[in-house]
Amino acid sequence: MRTGCRRWGAAALLLFPVLASALNVGIVADRYDEAFAQDRAALVTEVKQLAPIPSKILFPETLQAEGGSDIARTAAAIERLQKDAKVDMIVLLGTLAGEVALSRGALQKPTVIPFAEGTGLRGIIPAGDGSGIRNVNYVLGHSTFGAALKRYREIVPFEQASQLVDARVLALFPELAARAAEQAKVQGVRLKVLPVAADGSYRVAEGSGAVLLGEMSGLAAAARTELMDGLRREKLPVFSLGAEPGVGSGVLADLFVPDERLRRLRRSALNIVAIAGGGAAERQPVAFEAQSVLRIDMAVARALQISPPFRILAQARLLHESAVEGKAMDLVTAAETALKQNLNVIAGKLGVREGEESIDEVRSVLLPQLSAELLYTQRNGDNVYVEGGFYAEKSTDGALKLQQILFSEKALARLAVQQSLQKGRVAQQRGLELEVVRQATTAFLQTHVATTLLDIRRENERLMQANLAMARQRVDAGMTDLSDVYQWESEIAVATQARLRAEADVARAYEQLNRILHRPITDRYALTEVTLEDPALVISDSGLLGRISNAVSFERLNAFYVAEAQKVSPDLDAVDAQLSAQRRQYRSDRQAYWSPDIALYGEVTHVFDETRTPGAAFSLEDETNWMAGVSLSLPLFEGGGRSARAARSSLGVRRLEADRLERLSALEQRVRGDLHTLRAAYPAIALAQSAAGSARKSYRLVRENYALGNRTLADLLVAQNAALSADFGAVNTRYRFLVDLMQLQYDGGRFDFFMNAEERRDFIARLRHALATPEAYPVKKETHE
Repeated sequence: MRTGCRRWGAAALLLFPVLASALNVGIVADRYDEAFAQDRAALVTEVKQLAPIPSKILFPETLQAEGGSDIARTAAAIERLQKDAKVDMIVLLGTLAGEVALSRGALQKPTVIPFAEGTGLRGIIPAGDGSGIRNVNYVLGHSTFGAALKRYREIVPFEQASQLVDARVLALFPELAARAAEQAKVQGVRLKVLPVAADGSYRVAEGSGAVLLGEMSGLAAAARTELMDGLRREKLPVFSLGAEPGVGSGVLADLFVPDERLRRLRRSALNIVAIAGGGAAERQPVAFEAQSVLRIDMAVARALQISPPFRILAQARLLHESAVEGKAMDLVTAAETALKQNLNVIAGKLGVREGEESIDEVRSVLLPQLSAELLYTQRNGDNVYVEGGFYAEKSTDGALKLQQILFSEKALARLAVQQSLQKGRVAQQRGLELEVVRQATTAFLQTHVATTLLDIRRENERLMQANLAMARQRVDAGMTDLSDVYQWESEIAVATQARLRAEADVARAYEQLNRILHRPITDRYALTEVTLEDPALVISDSGLLGRISNAVSFERLNAFYVAEAQKVSPDLDAVDAQLSAQRRQYRSDRQAYWSPDIALYGEVTHVFDETRTPGAAFSLEDETNWMAGVSLSLPLFEGGGRSARAARSSLGVRRLEADRLERLSALEQRVRGDLHTLRAAYPAIALAQSAAGSARKSYRLVRENYALGNRTLADLLVAQNAALSADFGAVNTRYRFLVDLMQLQYDGGRFDFFMNAEERRDFIARLRHALATPEAYPVKKETHE
């Protein structure tokens, strides 16, 4: 576009001297509203930038008129400026104003219409590059009615539709309805064109499968709201044929050009400068270089239960792609959700509770043991003791037995071991939670990378589509042959394949994140951008990043993080718990040689009923007896079992001590490795961003020169691929740094965003002290003898 600006600006510079005095431009607006003020300011700015002598083209506010969105008032305003001797040129900065002027045909003074929609349906056909209407220049929309209808029917294959058009436009162009119906009939669609009143009221033809909505910017805001509210109640897919209303207001799909309004104003500014330089208004270009993008509101599609084909979704820009509405997820929320919902974390917590029950079970041995017995006995009647009356032939008796261990080294040791092992389970659970948080944050960042790279792929594909259109224009102008067109078609096919793979990567990334967060696997939701300035990250503290480039302070930083990691490492805590349990077991095994088990026991028995031989000397029926005592037991010889157990426990202690030293060394190596990675990655972020910016500038320059015929397709393709690669590099470098930062926090045993305000202040204070003081945090070394 800027190439065109320079080309037309140069032409105007040659013609501009014909102006002997300043040229006054009058403006007619539909309404003096905010939109008009923005359009007027943008147009004036563009003209001043393009005009060789800006002071020669003036836009006096006294030469402005408002049509009030009324045909008669608008026509009168245009007529008044056409006859005003102080007005040299007219700009119609309103949709209705442009419609009124186009309905009149040739005009007395040069008139520029930036926003002309559906000129084909209005019977207005350009002549060559210009309008062919004396003293009239307009800027066409980016797509024709037939092309738009074809695109929309790929989303919903309707065969009958209603087209809603501003009633005032139908009054100006009564043949519009017949032309639209005729073009629709060519595609097999029965179309009924119906008016929309100034208050937004309308009706839809019975049996319509869709609604085509013409440009409605001429309606007041309240009327547009009333119109869209009514269309929602119709529960029909609505497709926009103009810029307003568009996707986001209840429309299912539209054809969108980025910055279209500004670009059309820029095209009009070029034409104004050319006309001011002596060019004929009817010969100035009516088209502007643009590549429209199909936009689909997936929230509307879901509400209407419409599922567009995959090939259409692959080409379109999707709004509200996720069915999950609400606040976007940020990094901290992802971590917190993982801790609450991850199934591994939940299972681990249940395992910790199981361990607590194991402790209670082991402790129960040291508490009183009370048991009850109920016994029924029957002996053979010819038993000598039964016949003699010593034993009852039949008896029913019960007993209560009590046992209390007074001292047992083995039982005490088992309890101490279980308590130590429980500390290990808690430490392992904390380690599991850290691992899940690392997985969640990494998956969150990787999903960000995937979605960003997909956006870059889509933008690259759109640029190639624009380059294809430019190549066709170059062929039409005789600047090149069809080989450029074929090459771009081939490149677009390759880019489309890459974009499809990128879409699959996004789906996989979301599904991985959803699995970790234990969310429905198909959920799609917005992700909040993560920056190095995020206050949830200690890295955002300005004092830290500055230290990474200093060798001495960097070594202090290493020592600080290693010392901090040693204090809170769940891995070390877990092995310490195992070591404590093993040492306690070893002490118990050594004491087994001389430490007896001492227990108190007692028993109460009662005979409820018995049958003895007649004439027995005594009967125990209804007798109650008791006994109590203390037992002391000490095994004297177990065939070497005690010495084997002691030796095994001793070896276990030594094994765990060696294991702890290894883990300590590995922890230091991991933390230091993480910091080395971050030190290299941090400056790479700025370098990658600089490389991406330079590559994009290079691409724009090469593209402009390609449009002028000064560079080849190969040059442009190399520049575009370099820009694409640089953009990928900038994204990957930044997110790779954040992933590495999450790894450092995982290895360090804590994540920044889980610190409360006091803990954070204390951590940063200790960090700054460590960076400023030599050997403030010496790394703890351990040896094993």
